[in-house]
Parts: sequence; C-alpha cells; structure tokens
Amino acid sequence: MKKNVIRIVILVVLSSLISFSFVSALSISITQPTTSYVVYSESGIMCSANVQNANGSPSISYDGTYLGSMTSGGYNSYYFNWHPTSSQRGLGTQGRKWLKVSSGSSSALKSIYVSEYTASFYNDIATNWTIVGAADTDYNCFAYALGITNENLWPWKNWLGEYPPTVSELDTEMNSRGYTRTYSASQADVVAYYDIDYPNSRIGHFARGYGSAFRSKWGKIEVMQTSIDPYKSNGPYGSVAAYYKKN
Repeated sequence: MKKNVIRIVILVVLSSLISFSFVSALSISITQPTTSYVVYSESGIMCSANVQNANGSPSISYDGTYLGSMTSGGYNSYYFNWHPTSSQRGLGTQGRKWLKVSSGSSSALKSIYVSEYTASFYNDIATNWTIVGAADTDYNCFAYALGITNENLWPWKNWLGEYPPTVSELDTEMNSRGYTRTYSASQADVVAYYDIDYPNSRIGHFARGYGSAFRSKWGKIEVMQTSIDPYKSNGPYGSVAAYYKKN
C-alpha cells in the first residue's frame, strides 16, 4: 500500500541522518569458480546467500571460516543471512575473500544479495526477521500474500486514491478470491495487519503463511520472513487483524 511505502521511505530518510550506512544492492562483485563467489561489501551490511536444488543441509564458509548451516526455504532451496564485520570485507583484487557453499550442496549459489540497509534498520521495524527475497518495486504486500509478483495490487480505491480497507471490506475481497476467514493462526494462508493509523479497524499490511513462519513484502524493499506478530509499535506496520485460509 502506498501509505506503508511512504512510511518506510520517511524512516529511511530519517535514519540516514542518524547512523545508517548505505550501499547499493549492485555494489557486489561476483565471479564463479565452481561453488565460490567473491564478495565485496561494507561492514555490517546484510548479505543473503541462496542455493537451489541442494541436497542435505548445505553450510556456508567465508575465506575458509565456517559461518553456519543454511536454513531451508522449502522446495530444495536454502538461504543464509550474514552480517560481515570490518575484518571480513572483500577489499579489491588483492586478498580476495570467498563465500562458499559446501556440505551437501549439489549446485553453486543461485545468488548473493546485498541489502541496502544495515541490520539496525530492520530491527526498528520488527523484533525478528530474515531476508528471503530481494527488494522489488513490481509488487506489493497484498499481491505477494496472494502469490502474485508481477503487479502492485490494492483493490480499495475511491476518488481520493487508495485507502486502507475495513476488516469487513477485506472479508468481501478475500471471499471473492477464494479465501475464508479463520481464527487459527496455524491454518492461515494470508495474515492481515492493522494500519497503524487505524489500529483496531482498518488494514494496512499483509503476509503469506508458511506453516509457523510468515513472509511479507515490506513496501518497496525486501520480502521478509518473520513470526506471526513481529512488528514494533513505532514501526510502519500494526498488529494482527485477521487470518484467511484458501478454500
């Protein structure tokens, strides 16, 4: 929803005046000798490595140092988020340092993603989070919650533009798309969150259910995996409003 995007943009601008370091998502240099990639990143910037068609439980090492096991993302894919320290930065062609997948991987890294923001930016929004999708302006949170990644979808509009729907209006829209309200979080295919300007009446954000995990598109930035109700009171998103399951 545009309102949420605006809030995040404002937060970015304010935060940049305080303490955040920024680096373009394109400021990463990748070569491919088998399963290793050279990584250039700023200290503290988030790196997200992803593997597809993996066997077992792949692990990640950097410059020969074990970092940890990758987390299953389903469908034989794995991901690993990493905050490089200043001593772990790749500094030009001299002394290149390598991020490598091993221990069970049957393919090289699908991608290495460098977030635009430091971890503290995300910590201001939610109590827990993991990057599972790159920043993208082609779709928004409602579209993503419905499995759509090629359009920005927000059906609630009037002569003034987009507006946050009531729960009743959302029920009508979700029913038309083959979803029914449920009161069990474990059954939720879609979770709706209150708009922070209307904390008990209107909807401003959506997530897609993955069992005990939930994923949502945060404005124009990344797709994030969180717990069901992770958002901080001073952030851009509200608390859980309703659950929906696919008929």
